[in-house]
Amino acid sequence: MLPYAQILYGVALTAVGVAVLTLLVPRWRRLALVLTAVVVASLAVLVWQFVLSATHASQFFTDLPFRLFPISWQDTGSGVAAFALTALVLAYGPMRKQPAPEVANLALAAGAAALLVDVYLY
Repeated sequence: MLPYAQILYGVALTAVGVAVLTLLVPRWRRLALVLTAVVVASLAVLVWQFVLSATHASQFFTDLPFRLFPISWQDTGSGVAAFALTALVLAYGPMRKQPAPEVANLALAAGAAALLVDVYLY
């Protein structure tokens, strides 16, 4: 299990990672998109980590024994939760008039950022 301070640290790193990624792509440089992606992806990771903590799911923290990409179920859950919740909120929020692939691309970027932060930074 991760201590709460480490969870909050990871959520903060996720917020920074998603913000940087959304600002790198010119078509996503709208305040509503950046704020939505950052807040929703961060909340999704926070909730996922709290669920793992509340259920004492210690087996989810076992990393794949592959040095280049030591992913675990816990890391995967962070990325999936960030992707799913970000896609849902963007599709019904600031990107509701955009084509589905545009929404999916931004949500996928948020999910990927959450996953990579989780795998490599905490």
